Amino acid sequence: MLTSTENISLIEGNNFSGRSDYLRTVTSFNESETSDAKNVFIGAVPRNYISGLSTTSAFELKLHSKNENVSHNNSVNVFLKEIGFDHLLNHDPFKLSGGEQTILTVASAMLLAPSTLAIDCTLEQLNEQWKNPLINLFRMNKEINYLIADNRTEEYSNLIKRIRISDIDKRVDDEKIKFRDISIPDALPDIIKKNIANKFEIRNLSFAYQKNKPVLKDISFNLETGKIYFLEGMNGAGKSTLAKILTGVLKPEKNTSFFMDGRKVNPYEHPGKIFGYCYQNPDEQLF
Repeated sequence: MLTSTENISLIEGNNFSGRSDYLRTVTSFNESETSDAKNVFIGAVPRNYISGLSTTSAFELKLHSKNENVSHNNSVNVFLKEIGFDHLLNHDPFKLSGGEQTILTVASAMLLAPSTLAIDCTLEQLNEQWKNPLINLFRMNKEINYLIADNRTEEYSNLIKRIRISDIDKRVDDEKIKFRDISIPDALPDIIKKNIANKFEIRNLSFAYQKNKPVLKDISFNLETGKIYFLEGMNGAGKSTLAKILTGVLKPEKNTSFFMDGRKVNPYEHPGKIFGYCYQNPDEQLF
């Protein structure tokens, strides 16, 4: 086990370096039998670590709460109130945004009071406004040893101990990963060419999961071929909701209009034909 004057260690390494395997091994997540150690592992897709037994976030937290550790529970509850998460306590955990699910999952894991909490690229979904207070909460709860893997290591304070995965004595399989060349045709198929537009227009887009509580309201913008756009916003701002509307997964309100090179289209009637979608969880994309 890694030792540090800090109770937080940032595990650094390139993709395929073995970071995830190390965290799973340390917490015995890879073991078929239940370990005696009180360790918890959270992977990159927080919704996979929600119990599915709760209809509200408040009940999900209650399921994980250790009643004997009152001071520990209080610090987590104070943190949730400070970042404004308390207004989400009556919401369905599976209807929260990715960042909100991250907070719920990590807070629930902390309430279990494990010896070690390994967090594998989970915190990448958080804005600094939520990430920094969460790291401070980790520092306050020193009875837990935190191991964090993250691809955005520049966002962490230099006070956190950083350990390269190459510096850790670990067992590696002899068989190396093999890559196969995939030939890509020079010309795009005609069926794809026909669906390429020079300009896509969105007018007065509005959407609400609950009546009179809009997530998106009267949004209008244009997208042009050949440009890369970054969709920015706070956790819970509606980024994933917007992506699901564009791909036809969700149906916007009636006054919303979509135009492709001036021709009116409806993504909801042709899901996946106008916009494609890369899932956050690769398993959902592949299988």
